[in-house]
Amino acid sequence: MAITFLKQQKKQKYLIMVFAVVVVATFFVWWYGFSGKDRFTSPQTPPPAPPKEVVINFNIFDTQFFKELLPFEEILPLIGQPGRTNPFSPL
Repeated sequence: MAITFLKQQKKQKYLIMVFAVVVVATFFVWWYGFSGKDRFTSPQTPPPAPPKEVVINFNIFDTQFFKELLPFEEILPLIGQPGRTNPFSPL
């Protein structure tokens, strides 16, 4: 009975040490990550300056091609059943 008790006590001792090491490692990882220094960010270049002036060319509306465009008439609803019952099956 004493041998089993000593084995359990020895196993428990090792588990406590492993738990302590995990807690200390977690603390250091947390401290390193939240220490306030940006170690993992690369230096960023500033965004490009916006253009000084935006010029829109409205002359496109005066072209013959644009004047020939016609609006759509009413779009009719689909007649029949759309698609296949199983779109992944071969034809």
